[in-house]
Amino acid sequence: MRKQTADIRAQPGNSADKGSLQRRLAKNPDLQQQYADFLNEYKQLGHKTQRHTSTSIKLMLASEGLPSDLESLRKLYYRFHNAYGIGSTEVDADLSAFRSFFSAGLHQELQKIRESHGKYYSVVPQIRIGSHSGLFTGRFCALPLKDNSSKLEKKFAKNAVLKEEYSAFIQEYIDLGHMSKIEIQNDSLNNICYLPHHGVINEGSTTTKLRVVFDASSKTSSNFSLNDVLMVGPCIQDDLFDILIRFRQHSVVLTADITKMYRQVNVDVQQRDLQRILWRADSDSELEHYRLNTLTYGTAPAAFLATRCLVQIALDIEDRLPEISKIIRKQFYVDDLILSVESVEKAIEIAKCIYEELSKYGFPLRKWSSNYREVLDGLPFEKADNMGYIIADNECNKTLGIFWRANSDALQYVVEKRFMNYADVTKRVILSITSQIFDPLGLLSPVIIRTKILLQRLWQLKLLKDETIPIDLATTWNEFYKQFACLNEIRIPRQIAILDAVRFEIHGFSDASEQAYGACLYLRSINAAGNILVRLICAKSRVAPIKQISLPRLELCGAVILARLTKKVIAALDISPDDIYLWTDSTIVLGWIAEQPSRWKVFVANRVAEIQELTTGYYWKHVESADNPADIISRGTQPILLKNLDLWWLGPPWLRDNLDKWPKTEHNMYTSSIPEQRNVKFTFTSVLIDSEIFTRYSSLYKLVRIVALCFRFSKNSRCTVGNRNFGDISNTEFDEALF
Repeated sequence: MRKQTADIRAQPGNSADKGSLQRRLAKNPDLQQQYADFLNEYKQLGHKTQRHTSTSIKLMLASEGLPSDLESLRKLYYRFHNAYGIGSTEVDADLSAFRSFFSAGLHQELQKIRESHGKYYSVVPQIRIGSHSGLFTGRFCALPLKDNSSKLEKKFAKNAVLKEEYSAFIQEYIDLGHMSKIEIQNDSLNNICYLPHHGVINEGSTTTKLRVVFDASSKTSSNFSLNDVLMVGPCIQDDLFDILIRFRQHSVVLTADITKMYRQVNVDVQQRDLQRILWRADSDSELEHYRLNTLTYGTAPAAFLATRCLVQIALDIEDRLPEISKIIRKQFYVDDLILSVESVEKAIEIAKCIYEELSKYGFPLRKWSSNYREVLDGLPFEKADNMGYIIADNECNKTLGIFWRANSDALQYVVEKRFMNYADVTKRVILSITSQIFDPLGLLSPVIIRTKILLQRLWQLKLLKDETIPIDLATTWNEFYKQFACLNEIRIPRQIAILDAVRFEIHGFSDASEQAYGACLYLRSINAAGNILVRLICAKSRVAPIKQISLPRLELCGAVILARLTKKVIAALDISPDDIYLWTDSTIVLGWIAEQPSRWKVFVANRVAEIQELTTGYYWKHVESADNPADIISRGTQPILLKNLDLWWLGPPWLRDNLDKWPKTEHNMYTSSIPEQRNVKFTFTSVLIDSEIFTRYSSLYKLVRIVALCFRFSKNSRCTVGNRNFGDISNTEFDEALF
């Protein structure tokens, strides 16, 4: 099939909208300044300039009207998010910038005030609700420790180890200067908030088993929690999906995390009374009052403010160390560093440099891990040093929620199985078990889709969350759930590209059934010796809507998923594929994509337009259902079978062969009658000519011969005798007279 050359783009606004906005801004100098500050903040964050950056925001403001206050602008932002937040890269970038500016209070940039030892101060973005001047003036609204009957102290009385670890955690907070004791005399300050706290035990942690969590969502006597009056802030780092895609790209892996990241950022002194706590190490002692001096885990803007500091560090060193700056911005997910590089030497160089730079700003890295022992041995940190703690290379490390074995360089899943009676099976239980399988890349889509389909059926039955499901569905679930332990046996090679590759191709497949549809992507890499490696990159699955639609339409929805997924993966990868092939077993879908969207009905036209825009320059081809790995998504499979499904993990066999072994697509195989064609109405206009010449002769043949002779006479009269035409009427003369 020919390459797609369509270039269909939506226009975000018109000049009338922009003119209206400018007139409104002229009437409101305050908002005009805020809008200018927003554009400046966008540049400060270092986003690449987008074509529709200002246009999208102008359109949003012009169409909705200018807000009169901060709260109405907040609502306007959420309407903008809901309307434009999906499916457009340019608008998504604008939205991210708008969110970061908005979350900083519409006018306040992160304070880049650094102490002598390099740490940041940050201003917590706070809003006012109603006419309250002091939202938290009653401190007895959130006491975690009030007397010996408090829940926490009851736990201490029953568990001496918990009390010891909890007290040690609090004492560390004090020793590091992360919280300070205050003397309470007669508080006249506004905006004081006391946070309750409790302990969370994480047995999987390699450093701190117990963490004290401060509950900023707890309601106070003002009927607001601290988080109710703090702006959340957006995610200004790359999303988890993109980072994991790049994590699988190169041969050498390097991971680490920032030591106590949130607690390395100090809160402005004037705002620390929003983070007060009560504590006593002994139940016989008096309650003591403390305030937290650093960003607190559990407060709404903590993640944004901490990661905003990382972005600022990247901006500060960009001119001096462009590669390290890019890694800080692209390869961190909150406090976790995860990247893959081409060589051991490069990994060691990056580790040394990034450790040195982040340490200058008070963000030391620890818990280093790699799939190469040489990388760990080359790091200039002592294992005994907490800041340079190195995980053993034979452990199963949890990296961004997924399990990675460094020694075998393989990804795996850990699924806990429990015994379950039929009476125990409820909608809540199934949803809870399914959600525990963290699969951001969709590598288990053929299994997960089965649980999604079952949950859809349960929702159709309108069962309560804790109501026992029908026996037939419970039996189906139990038989399926018994095999979940088989998922623990799956080992997925982390690296998706062959070593020393000289050519890269992306191959995507889509398919649909009456129950589900989805898409999967593969990387086909070739080295100089001609060796070929094909590996599954990622997949996406959707349950078919309850309202039944035709199978060709579902196949088209699968193609849309494939187009979107391909665009996202290509944007995430550091390599540029030489060719991109997209495969479907639906000839109807190929026929739709090959034509202009205006030819089809609205449902098909809208999706074809999106596909053509997203896949301009890609090859769309036909594949047999038996060779389509996306068919496994649409049908689903049993957990016990997934491990050995080569079609799923490696793609069709011919992908590992030369191009001449691939399926041939006939150009006319989808040019027959195609459904969903738009009805076109034609209007004909005819003019009746009343001429005597048409009624004078008995046949059209005789009339044409006479007209031909007239034309000959006209030509001969203008020629000399030697050049005149005589004899029978020729075919040329006959055609000329007829037409």
